Amino acid sequence: MKRYFTLLVACCSCVLSFAQQETDSLLNLLKTAKEDTNKVILLSHLCEYCDEGDILKYAETSLRLSEKLNYKQGIADAIGNIGFVHNNEGRIEEALECFIRALKLEEELGKKKEAAFLLNNIAFIQKNQGQLEMALANYLKALKILEEANDKHTLPYILDNIGEIYFLQEQVDKALEFHQHALKLREETGDKRGIASSYSYFGVIYKKMKQPEKALNFFQKALDLREDLEQKEGITNSSNAIGAIYSEQGDYKQAEKYCKRALEVAIEINYPAYILNASQNLSMIYKAQNNYKGAYEMQVLYKQMNDSINNQETRKASVQKQMKYDFEKKEMLAKAEQEKKDTIAQEEKRQQQLIIYAVSAGLLLVLLLALFIFRSYRQKQKANMEILRQKAIIEEKQKDILDSIHYAKRIQQSLLPTEKYIDKSLKKLQKK
Repeated sequence: MKRYFTLLVACCSCVLSFAQQETDSLLNLLKTAKEDTNKVILLSHLCEYCDEGDILKYAETSLRLSEKLNYKQGIADAIGNIGFVHNNEGRIEEALECFIRALKLEEELGKKKEAAFLLNNIAFIQKNQGQLEMALANYLKALKILEEANDKHTLPYILDNIGEIYFLQEQVDKALEFHQHALKLREETGDKRGIASSYSYFGVIYKKMKQPEKALNFFQKALDLREDLEQKEGITNSSNAIGAIYSEQGDYKQAEKYCKRALEVAIEINYPAYILNASQNLSMIYKAQNNYKGAYEMQVLYKQMNDSINNQETRKASVQKQMKYDFEKKEMLAKAEQEKKDTIAQEEKRQQQLIIYAVSAGLLLVLLLALFIFRSYRQKQKANMEILRQKAIIEEKQKDILDSIHYAKRIQQSLLPTEKYIDKSLKKLQKK
């Protein structure tokens, strides 16, 4: 089992509600597990439900055992989870290498859905690196796989990710089309959390399209669902979005109401980024209301959250920047190497084509020569037949002539005794 970025954002509050109980159950099973594939599966499940800080420990243990057992599925799962940790800690290049390696193993094992999830993770990194076209290509590959599998539960998240790419590319209509498709699938499966997420996407898009009333309507629908589901991260996010629109419209009373709700829930779940957003909005609202004390307090809170987030993110950002540079450099070298290979391949292809043309021409000449020889042979054979026919006619005529001569000779020979007799008789008479 693996954690995937597509599902993590939408489902984390659902997972948190029973994660500890699931983790405790898995840890109990792990105590008596033998060193076989079942233990690998348990470790993989632990990576799905345990705290983020423990994922690397269980994933590395799973990887060692899987390699010992030559259990490829376990290796793929472990590498995918290690990639998740690398990404969250800013080691972008290592994360990408893990996901690509895991992807190759899943493809080798014929696990199409798992391959689709990894394509999603790779695309997620590429999107964050600003490589939107590459990210879109991988999201579309994942989409095709999941459509073929008719996975209506996972498809909406891929559709939303594709919608985000189009939104970043300023293709708002196309983004809306994909988010609408995602909502339709969620309504078919009754995925209320997903439906709330879809409403939020619509709110963002209509706000971008300068249609605040439509945006408010969808943010409110998302908030209502999230309140029913007690989805606290969603509540603070939706409340803050509604408050920001009311603030832009100058309705500071409503803006304060929603942003205070957002801040309250954000503090409850101790989510610095949401505290930051809500305090920033409230600071501007109070300032517009001439409530300078409230504006100052919110500004102080904003600065505290900002410093906290910056302290957490500074090392990560610097590592990401270096990794981005290394990644881009590696990409350029890989591209140059590929171009070199392509040039060599094209030259080899050209040489092969020349050889094929030469051989084909040679074969054609041989064929023409064979046809010429065959034609000559047939003509010679025909001439020989004519000669034989003429010879037969001549021989026939010669035979007729010879037969006539022989016949005349026999007649002549038959007359000779009579002439001799006459001559003898004349001689006798003369003597008398």
